[in-house]
Amino acid sequence: MTTANKAAPWRRAKDILYLVGVNLAVFVALFVAFELAVHILYPDQNPWLGPPFAKSKVRIANPVYGHALAPNFDSEEVWGQGKSHITTNSLGFKDVRVREVPLQSAKKRILFLGDSFTEGIGLPYEQTFVGQFAAAFPQLDVLNAAASSYAPTIYNAKARYLIEAGLQVDEVIVYIDISDIQDEAITYRTDKDGKVEEGDFDDKCPTAPQIIRIQSPWWAHFSYTLDFLHKRHILMQYRQVLPDASLALLMQPGQVYAKDFHRPAWTYESNLQCYSTLGVEGAIAKAINQMDQLYAFLSERRIPLSVGVYPWPQQLLYDKEESRQVTIWREWCKNKCRRFFNHFPAFFAYKRQHPDFMHEIFIWGDSHYNALGNELLAHDLIAQYP
Repeated sequence: MTTANKAAPWRRAKDILYLVGVNLAVFVALFVAFELAVHILYPDQNPWLGPPFAKSKVRIANPVYGHALAPNFDSEEVWGQGKSHITTNSLGFKDVRVREVPLQSAKKRILFLGDSFTEGIGLPYEQTFVGQFAAAFPQLDVLNAAASSYAPTIYNAKARYLIEAGLQVDEVIVYIDISDIQDEAITYRTDKDGKVEEGDFDDKCPTAPQIIRIQSPWWAHFSYTLDFLHKRHILMQYRQVLPDASLALLMQPGQVYAKDFHRPAWTYESNLQCYSTLGVEGAIAKAINQMDQLYAFLSERRIPLSVGVYPWPQQLLYDKEESRQVTIWREWCKNKCRRFFNHFPAFFAYKRQHPDFMHEIFIWGDSHYNALGNELLAHDLIAQYP
């Protein structure tokens, strides 16, 4: 074989590599140009990501108390594996219908404050425990000012804002969530004017508690396309696996019902990460301080305050009925609260009578109550209220 014949295969290989390289370079250049164009057109969010990843149209920023629900909203919202119809009134509170809420009412007005459990996320208003309470007491004007991820810092700021704006309030009922302690530790601050500042003040510990919340890998942070493909792949896996996932599987470390899940575990574990420099005890003290401020503000205006507590899945699985969540807020309520609504006994009683209680009262793969869980809480609240 001549030297020329021996060199021919190498030249062909070199030509092929050159062609592949050129095409790859052109593809990368076009891909980068495409990504830049899409980022310019949609600077705030990935246009290909729908719920649960896209920014919610109903959840908006508020300059005074951090965030809120958009007023006069009437549409569907996705949560977990399903959709629910959500309507808000003119104040941006979840309600049975879009309506104008006057500052003054001829009825006694009850203002509820709380986080996503009290908002009733994933459910229409009528199925939430606040909605059922309102239906049971038509002689009252019930307003639900709760929203997802609220905590005592926001309960205090929002109640002050509403009342100082002239909203008639005859009683305030605050439902303090298990997650409020971590939120106080790493999510909320107030400026010198008392306005709420929101942020991830401990970026090593993202709070995302739901199994459906998916963190993007580093290589997808700069590309809408890669982020979309990654999230779609993971979400399809969840949708296939989650409905048939066993409780034992979801209780394993790293899963939504795990014992070591830092967000709810503070009531039965002492050494926990993800509570920043405050730690659990500092976060509890901060929450109590915010509630002290709210109590003082309401007392000056002779507006009675009540507090309610309820368990997360972890409290029913690993904690006791006389949970630290109960003892802290029962003690705080002495000589302050008109009523202390302790719903732990009702849920622990249900647990003892229903072996499959986790499936029955929670949105599966999620920490929130489903319709039955809200009904259970509502019945207990209604029984305790008069």
